[in-house]
Amino acid sequence: KNREEQFRNQKENRLETFLKHAASTAERLDGTRDKWDENRKEHYTKLLERADTDAEKQAVAKFRSAMDAAVSKRRAAIDAAIKTFQLDVKTMLGSRKGGLEKAAADFRTSEQAAIKEAQDACKKGTDIKTVRQRFNKKLQTMQRTFEGDRKDANRLGVGLDGLARKRQEAFREAREAYESAARKARQELKTALGA
Repeated sequence: KNREEQFRNQKENRLETFLKHAASTAERLDGTRDKWDENRKEHYTKLLERADTDAEKQAVAKFRSAMDAAVSKRRAAIDAAIKTFQLDVKTMLGSRKGGLEKAAADFRTSEQAAIKEAQDACKKGTDIKTVRQRFNKKLQTMQRTFEGDRKDANRLGVGLDGLARKRQEAFREAREAYESAARKARQELKTALGA
C-alpha cells in the first residue's frame, strides 16, 4: 500500500507540475500577445498618419485587415497545437499512472500468492530453511519484475519527444503561413503607397 501511495503521489505531482507549467506558459503567451497587439496598433496609426489620399488610407485599412487576419490565423493554429499537446501529455500521464498501478497490483498479487505458498509448505512440514529460500527467491524475482514494469511505465521521454516535435512542426507551419500572408500584405501596401 505504501508503494501505491508513493506512485499516486508521484503521478499527482507530475500532473500538477505539468498543469502549473501550462498555466504559466499561457500567461506569458497572453502577455507577449498583448505587447504585439499594442505595437501593431501603433504601427497602423503611424501608417495612417503618413497616408495622404483616400486611396492610401484604404490601402492602410486593407493592410491592417490582412495583417489582423494573418495574426488571428497564426494564433488559432498555435493555440490548437498547444491544446493538442497538453491533451496528449495528460493522456500519456494517465496511461503511465495505469501502468504503475498495474505494476503495483501485480506485485501485491504475486506477493500474496508467495506468502500463501510458503504458509502451505510450512503446514505440510517442509523444512523452514527450504521454504524461506524459495520465498526469498520468488520475492527477488517479483521485485525485479516490478522494477522492470515500473521503469517501462516511467519511460515518457520518447513519447514526449514525439509530441513536442509534432507541436513544433505545427508552430513552424503557423509561422510560415503567417510570414507568407504578411509578405503579401506588405507588398500590396508598398505598391499602393508607391514606395
